[in-house]
Amino acid sequence: MNVAYFINQYPKVSHSFIRREIHALESMGVQVHRFALRGWADPVVDAEDIQEQGKTLYVLQGGVKGLLWPLLVCLLQQPLAWWAALKLA
Repeated sequence: MNVAYFINQYPKVSHSFIRREIHALESMGVQVHRFALRGWADPVVDAEDIQEQGKTLYVLQGGVKGLLWPLLVCLLQQPLAWWAALKLA
């Protein structure tokens, strides 16, 4: 099973409960993908948060250019799904 966590900013000290939940899922064999809008520039001091930061994909880290390329690839590879998702959004 695959699960995605989509969080505004991760990791943060106040998100230790999310980290524990993710680790519990992984201990049950669930593959967890971490996505955060931001959080790559804030200093992280906790060793576990440093590990989590390395496992997290930051959506806005690449700026607008970083968002446009995957959007174009998806449009070219799966145009019907892309238009359906756009319509739904």
